[in-house]
Amino acid sequence: MRAWCLLFAPTGGTRASVPRGMVRERAVSRLWGHRSQQARRIDRIGYARQGASRGIYAAARGSPPPKVFRLAPSDFAFLYDTCPRCFYLKSHKMLMRPKTFFPSVFNDIDNQMKEFFAGVRTQDVVPEMRPGVFLCDKSDPWLQSAPIDVPGHSSKVVISGKVDCLVQFDDDKTFGIVDFKTSNQDTSNSKTSYERQLHAYALCLQNLSGGKEKSLKISDLALIVYQPQLFVGVRRKAASPSDPQRREIGGRLDGNLKYVPLERDDTKFMRFLSEVLDILELPAPPPPPPQSANYNSGCPFCSYLVEGQASGHIPLGHS
Repeated sequence: MRAWCLLFAPTGGTRASVPRGMVRERAVSRLWGHRSQQARRIDRIGYARQGASRGIYAAARGSPPPKVFRLAPSDFAFLYDTCPRCFYLKSHKMLMRPKTFFPSVFNDIDNQMKEFFAGVRTQDVVPEMRPGVFLCDKSDPWLQSAPIDVPGHSSKVVISGKVDCLVQFDDDKTFGIVDFKTSNQDTSNSKTSYERQLHAYALCLQNLSGGKEKSLKISDLALIVYQPQLFVGVRRKAASPSDPQRREIGGRLDGNLKYVPLERDDTKFMRFLSEVLDILELPAPPPPPPQSANYNSGCPFCSYLVEGQASGHIPLGHS
C-alpha cells in the first residue's frame, strides 16, 4: 500500500497528524486583493506519493531546488509569458495546469504541411530561403539535450521536444529549423515568444544527449505560417452508381503561406534562460500575475484556485 503525502509549505503554519500516515501542513501567506479582500494566496501546493519515481509531488519550503530542470521549448512560447507561477509549478513537477481543449483540426493542418514540405526544395516553395531541402517526418523522434550550463547558475537545463521540420542547406551543410503555424493573426505580436521557442530547439539540437557527434549546426530559424482565407466547395463524382444524380459534396480551404525569418541571437537567449532559472531557483513559487478588470489579464487557473480556496468551495487539503 502506497502512502500519500499532501504538503502545504508557505511561510509557516501548523502541523496536524491524521490517520494512516497522512500528513497535512497548510498555511496562507497573506491577503491579496482581487474583487474580494478576503482572497488569499497559497504559496505552495502539491501532492506526493512517497517512494514513487513518477507522479505529482511537492517539495517543502526551503528544500534545495533540483540541479537539473527539464524544460519544453513550447513552454517558453506560451506558459512562461502567461504565468511564471504555473511555469514554476510545472517545472518543479508540483502541480500541472488542467488540460484545455485544443481543436484537432490544427494538428491535421500541421501534419498536412509536413507531408507537403517533406523532401521539397526550398526554392520551389519559399524563394526567400537559401537553397536546401526540407526534412519533415511526422515520425521524427523526441529530442533531448545533454545538461546545459547557464552562466551565473549552479543548476543545469535539459531541453526536450520535437521540431516540426529541419532544412538542410546546400552551401555549408548547416541546418535550419522551421516551425509551422496556422493563424490569421499578425505574428509580429508573438515574435519574441516564437524566437525563444526556436532558440530552445536550436540549443537542444546543438547539444544532443547522444554527444557532439550527433549534434547539428543550426544556422537559420524561421516560421512558415498558413493563413486560411477562402473556403471552396467541390463537387465530386457520383456517390452511387445506381443514382448518378446524387453527388458527393466536398470542400477545401485555400490560403496563403507566409515565410517569417527569425533573428538568431544566442546571447540574448542565454540571458533569457538565466531569467528563467532566477525564478526556478526560488524557494517557493512566485505570486500569480496581477488581476485587473480585463478578463484576459492575470492567470485564470491561479485565480480559480486562490478564490476557490478563499471562498471555501475548494478545500485547502484532503483528509
